[in-house]
Amino acid sequence: MQKTKNKTRKAKFIEEALAKMANGETVLDFEHKPIGDVGASKIADALPQSKLTQLELADNHIGDVGASKIANALPQ
Repeated sequence: MQKTKNKTRKAKFIEEALAKMANGETVLDFEHKPIGDVGASKIADALPQSKLTQLELADNHIGDVGASKIANALPQ
């Protein structure tokens, strides 16, 4: 049951982040939301179309895979 709750929380956080990005927000403060590599990957996919100028993702259980995807999605 706890795993299901955690997956639901993660999905909710990811959905919230993607909605904010789609609405043209320039700052996404998503510190302390356990989105993990899956959430980071989804955010990375949406980054090129976003207007974000600031992305806060501290303490999100993002590993090397998710961090790499976000780094590669950022403008050079």
